[in-house]
Amino acid sequence: MKGLLDGIKRKFKDAKINKLTRELLTMEDSIPYEVINDLGHLSHEEITCILREVYPILEPYLQEQLLAVLGDNGYMEIVYEGLKNGSEKEILYSMELLALLKPIEAIDLIFRRLADNRELIRFEAAHTLILYKIKRVITLAIKELRPNGLYLPARLAQILMGYGSLAVLELINNLNNSEIDTSMVLELLTLISDETEDEKVAEYLDTNSEAIMEAQKNRNS
Repeated sequence: MKGLLDGIKRKFKDAKINKLTRELLTMEDSIPYEVINDLGHLSHEEITCILREVYPILEPYLQEQLLAVLGDNGYMEIVYEGLKNGSEKEILYSMELLALLKPIEAIDLIFRRLADNRELIRFEAAHTLILYKIKRVITLAIKELRPNGLYLPARLAQILMGYGSLAVLELINNLNNSEIDTSMVLELLTLISDETEDEKVAEYLDTNSEAIMEAQKNRNS
C-alpha cells in the first residue's frame, strides 16, 4: 500500500511540475498571478527542476520577472545562503544555479569565493563569473591585479581569458593604471596572445602593440 501511495504522490508531483512548466513556456507579456501563486507552493527542489528546463529559453524580460518572483518567495535567499555558508557541495550547487540564473546581485558574492581555500570552489567561481558575460566582472578582476591580493592570479587569469577580446581591451586601457600591477597586466596580455585563436583578440593586440611595448619598456626602466 505504501508503494502505491508513493507512486500516486510522485505522479501528482510530476503533473504539478509539468503543468507549471507548460504555463511558463507559454507566457508572453508577464507572469500570471496563478503561476506566481503556484510557484509559492512548490519546494526548492521542484522549482529548481522547472528552472533548469524553462529559464534558458525564456525572453530576457520574462527572466527578469521570474527572478523577482524567486526573490520574493524566498528561493534566491536559499541559493545565496548556500553560497555564503554552505558545505562544499552546497556552495557548488548554488553556483550551478547562479550560472543558470545570472542575477547581478550575486556577482560580488561569487567573486569572494575566489578566495576560498578549496581549489575546486575557486575554479567553479571563476567559471561561473565567465558565464555572466558582462563588463562588471572584467572590471572586478582587473581591479584585483595587484601584488599580495586576496585572489590567486591564476583564477583572475582564468576569468579574463574567458572574456577574450572584451578583457583584452580593458587590460590595454589599464596599462598605465597606477592602482594595479602593470607587470601582471603585461603577463596576462602575453598569455592571452600565446593561447588565443580569436582573430578579434589578435587584432586588438596588434593595433595596440606600441602601447604594450611602451609599458614593457617603462616597467623595465
